[in-house]
Amino acid sequence: EPPHEALFWRSGRQQAARVGEWKLVRDSRSGGGDMLFNLADDIAESNDLAAVNPEKLRELQEAYAAWDRETIPGRSAKAR
Repeated sequence: EPPHEALFWRSGRQQAARVGEWKLVRDSRSGGGDMLFNLADDIAESNDLAAVNPEKLRELQEAYAAWDRETIPGRSAKAR
């Protein structure tokens, strides 16, 4: 079994969440919106499914938001 039910991370302006086979990718620099991938079918993350799976997208967005509320704010590179 996987060691974690869900994984969340952020690095600079990029954030991601993986819940099961699904992965949410955010990049506030791109302005293109959130992307959603099914890693069981697309390990290379080449087929963004956000538009065709809005419920799953919302589920991962909410999971990320809940995790983010419970963690300390990320530090910017300038603060280091």
